[in-house]
Amino acid sequence: MGKWTLEHHDEVLRNKIKNMVQGAVKRMNTEKESPSISYEAFVEELDEGDSFTTGLIDVLVKEMAERRTRPNPIDRRLISERTAKALPTEVAGVSLCFRHAPIAPSATCCPSPREKMNMVR
Repeated sequence: MGKWTLEHHDEVLRNKIKNMVQGAVKRMNTEKESPSISYEAFVEELDEGDSFTTGLIDVLVKEMAERRTRPNPIDRRLISERTAKALPTEVAGVSLCFRHAPIAPSATCCPSPREKMNMVR
């Protein structure tokens, strides 16, 4: 197999991402999760400048970089400790959360600034 061109890399990445998103949409529909989203809507709505989205991609890229250094192929499928710690931090680090209805402060996905200060203490 020869050296890959940049165009080939782009096509392979596009196909892999497309397959993963289509798989996630299919699983959502199979599990009857609500709200649902189509592949087309996902592509249209995906915001490459959104801090949550870019944070998730950062975690994924760092994880892939670490996995490729592992000599054992079986170990390459395991999540690193750094990623296991980063994912909850990435989700909890979101400063703005959409809420459908008022809920008790202890049950919120995003703590208020006062709650954040109490967590630091």
